[in-house]
Amino acid sequence: MFEIVRDVLTSDIGSFSFVFGLVILSAYAIHKVTKFITLIQIGRSTSEQRANATDVRVDKIEHDIKDIKADIATIKTDITVIKGVVTAIKEALVSIAPSGTYIQSFSPLSLTNKGISVNNELHLASRIADNWEEIERCIDSHVKDKNAYDIQQFCIKQATADLSMFLPDSDISDIKAFAYKEGTSVESFGGLIGVIIRDTYFKHHKIGTKEVDSK
Repeated sequence: MFEIVRDVLTSDIGSFSFVFGLVILSAYAIHKVTKFITLIQIGRSTSEQRANATDVRVDKIEHDIKDIKADIATIKTDITVIKGVVTAIKEALVSIAPSGTYIQSFSPLSLTNKGISVNNELHLASRIADNWEEIERCIDSHVKDKNAYDIQQFCIKQATADLSMFLPDSDISDIKAFAYKEGTSVESFGGLIGVIIRDTYFKHHKIGTKEVDSK
């Protein structure tokens, strides 16, 4: 190629060698330019393919994120339904728990002889006294109108539905073991425990038991 350039430069303008050399140089230049353009186009095409592939991956990620969000929404709905069912079950337990064995059915509510016996055997009053600060805080935070009737109702319903808000797991385990031995449920002691808690709260706050009937 260098020889051709030399011949062109040393040949007379218009001679055959000059014209032939120009043709060869032009062809060579066109070849090089075409090759360069082709390389650019290939590079551009590759970049576009990579960009398209990236777009596809981004679209897939966005689609997966939407699916995950939909799944989370479904899970939240299921949890809400489950909570509703649990609440309904707890309310049903409050209604059917046979607490009448341990507390008088007439107002103001008080312990029966059987209730007094269970209280003594399980040391319920002592367990309540040991955890009184937490129990009192629970009552104060949940009962807005501090009248005697509302306090009594909360104590009994809460003790029946979820005793863990009043007593620690160790105490509840002892009560469960006693209930199993007696052939009954922990919920059946809800009224008994609730009345003891009510009486303790009334004593601390100087509320008369008879005030329950003046709601």
